[in-house]
Amino acid sequence: MSRPQRDALVAASYDPRGVVYAGAVSPRTLAALARRGLVTLSQNGTAATLTETGRAIARRAGGAR
Repeated sequence: MSRPQRDALVAASYDPRGVVYAGAVSPRTLAALARRGLVTLSQNGTAATLTETGRAIARRAGGAR
């Protein structure tokens, strides 16, 4: 996993809803995380919500508990 992908997961882990927005993270990064099953993309692709797997990986990478 690339550093931007890991950073995006950690950023989403600090949001109470587990959401990260494309303004803060590259849409390509969000798409890569979605392909791995770590986030679910919004319909227009501008936001992503952590899956349970993504949340677990974010915790291990130093995200919110």
